[in-house]
Amino acid sequence: VILRSVHVSLERFAFILLLTPIFWTLSGSFEQLETLDPERLQWPTVFVAILARNKAHSLPYTLGYLERLDYPKSRMALWIQSDHNIDNTSAVIQEWLDGVGHLYHHVDFYHQDSPNYFPDEEGANHWSAIRLRHVIKLRQQTLEYAKKRWADFMFSIDADNLVSNPRTLKLLIAQNRPIIAPMLESSTAYSNFWCGMTEKGYYMRTEEYMPILERKRKGVYPVPMVHSTFLVDLRREGAKQLSYDSPPDDYVGPEDDIIQFAWGARHAGMEMFIMNTEEFGYFPSALDENMIHEEETLKFKQILLDHMSRDTAEGYVFDPLVPSPHISRENKTATKMGFDEIYVINLKRRVERRKRMVHTLKEIGLEFKLTEAVDGLTLNASVLKKMGVTVLPEYRDPWSDRSMTMGEIGCFLSHHKIWEEMVEKDLDWVLVFEDDIKFEPFFKRRMYKMLNEIEEIRLDWDLIYVGRKRLKLEGEHWVMGSTTMIHVTYSYWTLGYMINQRGARKLLDVKPITKMIPVDEFLPMMFDDHPDNKYKYAFEPRDLKAYSAEPLMIYPTHYTGEANYITDTDTGSSPIVSDLDKPEKTDRPLPAMGRTEGLPTPDGEPSSHGGEL
Repeated sequence: VILRSVHVSLERFAFILLLTPIFWTLSGSFEQLETLDPERLQWPTVFVAILARNKAHSLPYTLGYLERLDYPKSRMALWIQSDHNIDNTSAVIQEWLDGVGHLYHHVDFYHQDSPNYFPDEEGANHWSAIRLRHVIKLRQQTLEYAKKRWADFMFSIDADNLVSNPRTLKLLIAQNRPIIAPMLESSTAYSNFWCGMTEKGYYMRTEEYMPILERKRKGVYPVPMVHSTFLVDLRREGAKQLSYDSPPDDYVGPEDDIIQFAWGARHAGMEMFIMNTEEFGYFPSALDENMIHEEETLKFKQILLDHMSRDTAEGYVFDPLVPSPHISRENKTATKMGFDEIYVINLKRRVERRKRMVHTLKEIGLEFKLTEAVDGLTLNASVLKKMGVTVLPEYRDPWSDRSMTMGEIGCFLSHHKIWEEMVEKDLDWVLVFEDDIKFEPFFKRRMYKMLNEIEEIRLDWDLIYVGRKRLKLEGEHWVMGSTTMIHVTYSYWTLGYMINQRGARKLLDVKPITKMIPVDEFLPMMFDDHPDNKYKYAFEPRDLKAYSAEPLMIYPTHYTGEANYITDTDTGSSPIVSDLDKPEKTDRPLPAMGRTEGLPTPDGEPSSHGGEL
């Protein structure tokens, strides 16, 4: 009896050992999944579904990050559908498949580029009734085909979503959830999940959304809706009832693919979850239906510009988003936009900033000149004496009651060097950038619009800010006949500005290095809007004709107090002065051409704050 009991126990133990890898697969432990022996149990099969229309601009990145996922391609099947294109989307996909398609278990690529439009749509981003029904039909076909292929999971990715975290698939599978999405980030508070849904299936604001979006709460959370990029566990019984085109009988919502799918998933017991434990990737904020294809392309480019670098424990590291090497890219043509020169001021020791700015400006398509900044760390009293630099004796910083720092002196000399070069080389007008900036969407288009307005209204100007710290709204009214420029008041920062020959001469004629104050105090002094009258005697005449772009076109990459904020001018003793233009994320929809809160529009109507598109 004892021997028989031992024999049965050993059999049970062996059976448990055989089952252990399966238990690990469902246990929700990524570490256990990662150590799974492929010879004993293969990775689950994943059916990747992509619908692509007019996405030639984003697919090199979307497909590039798909191919970089840390998951066996032999366990992945691809189903890609493309139609009604006005660009070369199909050709981009085919080129990519020619390079990597053989690595995947199976590939289905269907494309039909003609006709280019649906009969009832008014543009490439208009969700007309016929187009919506067509997309619902395609998504349903995708779902049914994934089931017929006996796939374990379906991974649905929109063609402009960048899943840049290579661990994404393994992490999602390890959570053992019916439907789960990696939280993707956009330039606004728009993301690929909802925390609230009305009885009719529409989006509902909740208190839970922003803490999850901002990762103040990290984890895996049940939500009523995920979309754009998500993973579906097709092994579950409830997956049989999933549908895009046949919502439950009690459904009273709109005809919409993601809403019908979410509603049906809830009735099938296939709960949806959002995961925000790591940074998983990026996607565009919601597209305006009136947006033309060129604007959509520029908006996607903004993702690339916004994520040239990332914050790490080691600092702000240059780490641009990278396209697939299997897709050829057109060489970008660079322009100076009519300026004689575009200067970028950069400290030699700020290598990461230089890399990011060079990459950013090339991506935008600007021809530029790097100019080495004067480093405050190399300055001392004897060096300043040789250079003829003297700080205005009575100058005191208005916030910390100190004199100028060597960093501030170096900053002033860096700009001064450009003004001198303008005069020496007889340059009519230039654009100046510092290196710690990020560009707003549609920068070139907005700049061209402003330049055209300057010519049309024959504006008499010397200097125009394109980036600054606005300190007050009073007095900042619209330039007559302009929709892009305002009269500027006392401001901080010299992030970016355009200046002409006359303006440079006016700044140099007062011999500012012999009575120096910080450059962002000096410029307001020269257009005679400085609040401290006791310095004015030193700067005559104060007749600089200055204006500002509105809305601003560039902002700082970091604000005082944020992680990886670095200043090469301040000693750190100055208090934080609020910036009236600092962008804040909100899940409220933003207007297409927003302006600063409280500032009247050119026709006199008040407007609300918001970023362009």
